[in-house]
Amino acid sequence: MGATQAAGADPRKGRRRLAVVTVVLVLLLIAGIVAVVQAVGGGSGGAKGQSTHSAGATSPVAATTGATPSQTPTAAVTASAPAPAEPSATTESSAPAPPPTAAAQAPTTATAQTPTTEPAPTQTTGGAVPAGYHAYQDPSGFSVTLPDWLQPAGSDSNRRIFKNPADGSQLRIEWTTSPGASALADWQDSEPNVRGQVTNYQRLNLAAITYRQWSNAADWEWTNGTPKSHSLNRGFVTGNPAKYGYSIYWIVPDAQWAAQASAREVVFDSFQPAP
Repeated sequence: MGATQAAGADPRKGRRRLAVVTVVLVLLLIAGIVAVVQAVGGGSGGAKGQSTHSAGATSPVAATTGATPSQTPTAAVTASAPAPAEPSATTESSAPAPPPTAAAQAPTTATAQTPTTEPAPTQTTGGAVPAGYHAYQDPSGFSVTLPDWLQPAGSDSNRRIFKNPADGSQLRIEWTTSPGASALADWQDSEPNVRGQVTNYQRLNLAAITYRQWSNAADWEWTNGTPKSHSLNRGFVTGNPAKYGYSIYWIVPDAQWAAQASAREVVFDSFQPAP
């Protein structure tokens, strides 16, 4: 027997123990690596979960901060059909008004535009102006006497707007250099469009008139809305041959209609078209 065998040491058993220890260490190392990977993966998953939750939390904000509702119908206007303003802060706004003159074309919707700066009025040197009124001379050539409570409120190339800040009453003077054949026919063509766009529409008058020296003229008067708004649109053609088509258009709270009768009379009697 050799010396190793005599001492009781078996080389094969030593090698087996070494192999077992090595396998255990490898398994422990693998288990440690798996644990680390799982820990890292769990942390990433939690972060992803938190990120997804935060994104979801912002969704209601996006839903509530979207585009605001469209403006009242007075935000949709046309070059030939102005949208009347509300007679008062609580008055239901009217539908787009009919064409500004007897010659205007059928209204077509266009993007609303901010009125340009009102041209500065100049005082006329004609006849006496009643107390509480002032003379207005427009750069386009027409002139008119206005009550002091009507102040410039907007303007574009063929429209002047005057407004009473106290009650929302408006006067619009509009014109075209291409007048049509009949003021009455123009209003008759425009009425269905207005009737379909306002509430509680009630026609009070739609008829041909003789307006001073102008025989091609027509009045269109109606009420609508709640509270009730009262409108009168007088269209007429001036010149021989026809040169201008004008519209003198009142929008007044119905409760103030009778009280403003004298102001309407002064405006109608004093208006002078461009030469």
